[in-house]
Order: sequence, then structure tokens, then C-alpha cells
Amino acid sequence: MKMIDARGKNCPIPVVLAQKAIAAGETAFTVRVDNAAAVENLKRLAESRGYQAHPVGDGEGFAVTFAASGTPTAQAASPSQHAAAGDWTVFAGRDCIGDGDRELGSSLMRMFFYTLTQGDELPGTILFMNAGVKLPTLDAQVAEHLNALQERGVKVLVCGTCLNFYGLADQLKAGTVSNMYDIVSCMARSAKVVTL
Repeated sequence: MKMIDARGKNCPIPVVLAQKAIAAGETAFTVRVDNAAAVENLKRLAESRGYQAHPVGDGEGFAVTFAASGTPTAQAASPSQHAAAGDWTVFAGRDCIGDGDRELGSSLMRMFFYTLTQGDELPGTILFMNAGVKLPTLDAQVAEHLNALQERGVKVLVCGTCLNFYGLADQLKAGTVSNMYDIVSCMARSAKVVTL
């Protein structure tokens, strides 16, 4: 049986690793994690993908065994329940998620873009304005994820006025320098805009 060691890995990496095992056709495998939140996330994934999840605690964390049990449950979203890939937009007007701890917010932002790269349903456009322009310029990890998304057809637009304001115009590592007209037009054409 395949063993996946996800101990010490932050959310959503244990779920992403399990999803990859499912996509590879594994019918039985175990994911090792070191926190109860990861166990709950893995149990939800198993249920949505037609697997039974059997978590067992041990001295080094938890082992969650997946076993294929049939078809996905009614709670699993079918592709028709999602917006079609490319008809939604992500807007980042800041360089971290939330108003709490800044270090946590920066980590969450990196994990958001990493998670996007691992999914099948991609936004058509990602827009960066105000302090958000620091992400495709100063954050190498986010820039790497953005470049991966661009390779898959996602358009990344970065406000030129904002780059100039922060003195970052010559440091763009991902995306295309854009303007307010293009940014507003992208928002207007989108079925939905997700603001970070």
C-alpha cells in the first residue's frame, strides 16, 4: 500500500498529495499527518471522492488510510456545479490575506496561489493592485506559482501605477504591466471576482 508522509506540511499540501494519489488511480493508500485539522480535511476529501477514510492516531501523529468504496457522494461537486474554468477573476489588492498576524497572512497568500496551481478550475485572470503588486515582484514563491498559472493560460495583470508608486516597476517577476481600464474591463467580463 502506498504511504504518503505529509507530516510537517501545512494545509493544503496533505490534501493535494492525497488528490494526486487518487488522480493516479490509487485505490488504497495511507497519508501520515501530524495534526487533527489535516485528518478532518482528508476525511472530507475521501467522502467527496468515493473513498472510505480510516484515521488512526499513533505516537507520531495520525495515519489516514484511504480505500476506494465506489462513486463520489452527492456532496461532491460535479464539474457542472462549478463556474467554467476561465470565467472568474482573482483580485489581490494587498500582499497578505486577512487582518490578523502579518506572517500568517503572507503564508496564507502563498498557499492560496500554490493551491490554485494544483487545481483544475483556474481563474481566467488574476489582478494585482495597490500593495498586491508586491506579490509578483518581491515574493519569489508567489511569482513562481503565477508563472505556472500563466503557462496554463491564466492572464496575470499588474497595475503599472501601483508598481511605480512602490518603486517596483523594474522588479516584475510574473505577469504583465497593465492599467485601470484593462483591470476594470476584466472584472466586468467575469462571472465572479474573488477578492483576497
